[in-house]
Amino acid sequence: TEKAKAIYSYVRSHMGYVNTSDKSDWRIAAYRAMTRKSGDCFVYYSITQILLTRANIPNMQVQRTTSTHYWSLVQVEGGWYHLDTTPRNLGGKFCLVTDQQLTNYMNATGDRNSHTYDKSKYPARATKIISDIM
Repeated sequence: TEKAKAIYSYVRSHMGYVNTSDKSDWRIAAYRAMTRKSGDCFVYYSITQILLTRANIPNMQVQRTTSTHYWSLVQVEGGWYHLDTTPRNLGGKFCLVTDQQLTNYMNATGDRNSHTYDKSKYPARATKIISDIM
């Protein structure tokens, strides 16, 4: 859990958002993150994936169903949690949050599609809250 939180903090503090990237290969996107320190959600996801994998934290890509947005599911404390390092215009930090926390965020901000995804494609997500959306 602490490693995942540290990776989240590192990516958020060392990257800048620009709304473009090559989405053909996550490795290309991760390289962009390391060399340019900027990118869109796919770049943020890609560098996060490499860091999580190197830290031996099980993770997988999640893709929004309503339009293009990428983030990670990570397995910590015996459950799968959302970890989205991409900054959002409406605020919020999505570090180890549950489906319910994402739903609450979408309802509270009116950003109803920010994290809409096909839940049937992923393992069951944890319901125990271990981190708040800030």
